[in-house]
Amino acid sequence: AQFLKQLGRLKDAKLTICAWDVDDKAEDLPPPDKPEWDDVKINGKPLGRLQGHNGEWSKTTFDVKIEDLLFPDPQNRTIGMRPDGVDNLLEIHVDVGNAQADQLWCTTIKWVSLEFWCMSPTVFVHGNSQSSAWWVDFPVQFDFRYLLYDKSINLDPSATSISNNGQQLLAEIPPIAESFGVDAVHVVAHSKGGLDSRHFLALLNKATPPPTEVISLTTLCTPHAGSVGADLVFQMHLAKKNALEVEFSGFPELLDKIAEKMPFNQGHPDLTQAAAADFNQTNLPRLPGDTLYGAFGADLDRNGNGLVDLVPDGQGLFGEKPLFCPGNLWLKYLTAAYQAIGTSLTFKVARVGGKATLTRTPNLGPFLKNDILVTVDSALGKNTGGYDTRLGLAVPMVGANSRNHETIEDTDVAETVTGWLTSCELGNGDLKQE
Repeated sequence: AQFLKQLGRLKDAKLTICAWDVDDKAEDLPPPDKPEWDDVKINGKPLGRLQGHNGEWSKTTFDVKIEDLLFPDPQNRTIGMRPDGVDNLLEIHVDVGNAQADQLWCTTIKWVSLEFWCMSPTVFVHGNSQSSAWWVDFPVQFDFRYLLYDKSINLDPSATSISNNGQQLLAEIPPIAESFGVDAVHVVAHSKGGLDSRHFLALLNKATPPPTEVISLTTLCTPHAGSVGADLVFQMHLAKKNALEVEFSGFPELLDKIAEKMPFNQGHPDLTQAAAADFNQTNLPRLPGDTLYGAFGADLDRNGNGLVDLVPDGQGLFGEKPLFCPGNLWLKYLTAAYQAIGTSLTFKVARVGGKATLTRTPNLGPFLKNDILVTVDSALGKNTGGYDTRLGLAVPMVGANSRNHETIEDTDVAETVTGWLTSCELGNGDLKQE
């Protein structure tokens, strides 16, 4: 609330009281009698006096400072349960102008309303093989901005299909909204979590009525058009199945060794370019039209030398720990992977007897900037059949602003995201004032 007040996004709350027969303008009274002065306080803070007319119902509206109101503690939420309310004490001191023994006036209260506008909470969704612990810097920025969020989602299993994860999000996000006492949320998702969230939105859009509203979906390094890296991992998985020997065709130096070492999990099949094409064909027509969409893509080569340097390019990648080779060679492996994503169209396996041949199809066009797993084009919805046309925000983090697949989750990017979410709220959420 404080952050939004600083931005001028949130005015003071409005307290309205409907009262009967408030004679605050009474005239021709014999001395020492005074008109009806009914003083109003909330939580001990003076607001002013009721106004009205003799023999009529009248409404008086007061501005209330947000900091003078009491709210439930968001840290004490229970998922799936609306928060317990917190009492705010409203006092109406009737006829304060006349001595208590000689009070002339009385009133009746018909109803009271309290209105205020604030940001809807944000739900964070992690990527393939990750967990809620992946979100570190974004919560720091959201706390600094006084924005509510939830990072409790741990997809289980952490690496599985879009279909399974979308169903799990449908089961988990509405109760999270309920725990805040709201009917709408923002979703910020990383990597495959963005595809999982898109499937969740399609499922949500089918519900009548939807159990909650999603004001915006913002994705970070999500392979909306699939990932050539996932093609490589998945095809290598197929190549090693029941094959006595795997041969590599058209592979640059070290890429064959990377292919042999990279682990496969059940999330990879849905990340391939072919699977993404099928997903987009069915998912895009089913997305809700009133949800706002934003996307961030990244290229890791900040200094533009075409290599992966540990700082800043490789910072945070895979925990900055070599997975299967000494440190110096590890950077060469990362460079080979980065260049392969940028210069490859796809990978395909073919079998003859007990031998499998994995063939790389090169990209003969311009180098495709990438975060070492996902190209900028894919992250920004290019070649998806239309997801890019839905984006109200498309941010390529390149050059001096470069990030990799992990460092996209930092406080600077989070600051940009919070600004975007605020604009979404103003245009499509609870800050939209008719």
